[in-house]
Amino acid sequence: MAIIGIDGDTLAKGTRFGDERYLRNLVRGLSQVDLENEYVLFADKGAAEVAEALAQPFQKGCRIQDVGSSRLWVKVPFSLPYWVKRHGCDLFHTQYFGPPWGSCPVILTIHDVAFMRYPEFFSRTEATIFRRLIRFSAGKAALILTDSVFSKKEIHLQLDVPLDRIRVIPLAVDPCFSIRDKRGSLDKVRKKYRIPFERFILFVGTIQPRKNVSLLLEAFARLKAECDFEHGLVLVGPVKYRDYDVESLCDKHGVVSHVVHTGFVPADELVDFYNAADLFVFPSLYEGFGFPPLEAMACGLPVAASRVSPFEEVLGKGAAFFDPRDARSIAATIQALLEDDRRRETLRQEGLARARSYSWEATAGKTLSAYEEVLSGQWA
Repeated sequence: MAIIGIDGDTLAKGTRFGDERYLRNLVRGLSQVDLENEYVLFADKGAAEVAEALAQPFQKGCRIQDVGSSRLWVKVPFSLPYWVKRHGCDLFHTQYFGPPWGSCPVILTIHDVAFMRYPEFFSRTEATIFRRLIRFSAGKAALILTDSVFSKKEIHLQLDVPLDRIRVIPLAVDPCFSIRDKRGSLDKVRKKYRIPFERFILFVGTIQPRKNVSLLLEAFARLKAECDFEHGLVLVGPVKYRDYDVESLCDKHGVVSHVVHTGFVPADELVDFYNAADLFVFPSLYEGFGFPPLEAMACGLPVAASRVSPFEEVLGKGAAFFDPRDARSIAATIQALLEDDRRRETLRQEGLARARSYSWEATAGKTLSAYEEVLSGQWA
């Protein structure tokens, strides 16, 4: 039996969509597939309730350790390695940043390297910190886990990590994302979020330049201006940068009265948005995996997405693809799908099958195999 430590930094952060969902579902999955090892979940006080619930099902037990300060420059170099050593961990698993020193090997999950590929989409401080810390952590890690073949190649190219030290482990969607009654879901979201449209297309994600919301709004404005387009547009997700303002972007494109921005929506309510919409559109320029399109598929919502890696790898035949740098391509794809009931139904069925092909049990099982590989010394 080994003692495995997991960094619970993203638990209960609220707005860290992908990182938090990954961690919660991975820990749940590990509690089901690992009957041999003991775990320690390192989290701050704000995540104590979530951590305790996640810890309960582990066969051999899962301790919770409050790491004190959540400040990056305190936690990563000082409190985390201290507590990892105190608990006698044989292995430590974290996302993106690993401790600069420690008493056991580290497995690092890196979902994407957008900070390297598109530094212009981040603040100068963010890009510098990410580039230096993640490169350093990647160089020290025993193994690196990532979500797609595309991300494996990117990590190899951008961080100079040998391919044989990178393991591809696809993710899955939260079990809460499933088909519900469309009329009931529409009534719920219209009432709570004051959505004036009976029919709408949907975007879900953090509002930031890399998600390409500005070009989506341009494409939407083109549809409103050039054809009899009855749908509204709903944007779900928090704004990451103050200078990337949704209202200003809508005003720029003349679509203020046709767009609703909800801000952050919890997963249990997000399900209703997926079920209420007629089409999901995801124009992101860069992703490591992309939860929202797969969540939409799991809810039976047809998906249109950027023709960029890794979407063709992850979504397969379950999505229609467009050029994310061409507003005309986005607009044409949206219009064509909304006018073709048969095509939408085909995408709906293909998408449901695609979403069901991924599972957190499989993700956890492959992650456990990576743990065992490192614990057995194969990584050295």
